[in-house]
Parts: sequence; C-alpha cells; structure tokens
Amino acid sequence: FSGKPLLPAVIGLETMIEAVSLTAPAGRDFVVRSFRILAPCKFVDHTPQTLQVVAERQGDGWACQLVGTTGKSTVYQTAVIAFPEQLAAAEAPAFV
Repeated sequence: FSGKPLLPAVIGLETMIEAVSLTAPAGRDFVVRSFRILAPCKFVDHTPQTLQVVAERQGDGWACQLVGTTGKSTVYQTAVIAFPEQLAAAEAPAFV
C-alpha cells in the first residue's frame, strides 16, 4: 500500500458496531453479517481524516457503511449488524 499506514479493518468494523449498539439494550448480543472491505482507508500524511458511520434500519439490525468524509466521499466498509431476539447456536467451521 505504498508505505502508507492503513486503518485496520477490525477498527472500522468495531466503529460500526459501537455506533449501532447505542440503539440496543446494554449487554445485548449481536451478529455481524455481510462484512465487506470496499477500499483501503489510507493515511497519506499526518492530516486527520474524518470518518462517519451511516446506518439504516434493516429488519432486526442495521445496514452500515463506514464513509470517509474528508475530500471525496468514499465508502470503505459495509456490514449488517443485527441484534436478534435470540441467537442461534453457531457452528464452528471445519478446519482440514
């Protein structure tokens, strides 16, 4: 990435989760669906960048976008973060 630091994807995802968790009761379990990295969020110099979480209600959760608002608007990541009434037991993937 041309020697430029990047925002770690997990930090972007955590930012979206934190934003929409404000709408859920404290301690509520959540699931992340359809997480996508659409573009790298690069820091080209020491100038701070402004990012915004855009969230739209979708069923039992929120369709989220992590958007850069400094200069040209860029969607860096998307995810659906849901707060279902009851989580189904997750199956661990098989590793061969």
